[in-house]
Amino acid sequence: MKKNIMSWMTIMLMAVLCVGLVSCSKDDDDDSVAIPSGLVGTWYKTSGASKYSMSFSFTSAGTGTGNVSHNNIISKSAFAFKFSYKSNGEVVCEGTRVMSDEDKTETTSANLKFRYSSGKLTFTDAPNTAWVGAVFEKD
Repeated sequence: MKKNIMSWMTIMLMAVLCVGLVSCSKDDDDDSVAIPSGLVGTWYKTSGASKYSMSFSFTSAGTGTGNVSHNNIISKSAFAFKFSYKSNGEVVCEGTRVMSDEDKTETTSANLKFRYSSGKLTFTDAPNTAWVGAVFEKD
């Protein structure tokens, strides 16, 4: 009987410790910081992704829009997103993309990443890998 009680108490103690450890895990994995004023505004592609015209706008409220068009065909993408600015200069955008061409229009989710540094914005992750590395400057 004592052995059963000790086993039961050990199991209960382990359960309490597991719950305690899980509840003590880092709740704030987000390293977002205040949006720098230099990021706010409209950015235009100045180099990279030569087949595309691009612009993206960011607000101090953490929302943004973007437009991408292919220079040689009738293909356009419009973005609407919320974004966060990370302490390492990364701008993480999550929202929607509306793609249209001559034949159809399609809406999908879109995740974009930029790096903001030295007054420039650079694509680091995009739905189209040809866009990665494109550099933007403010008007």
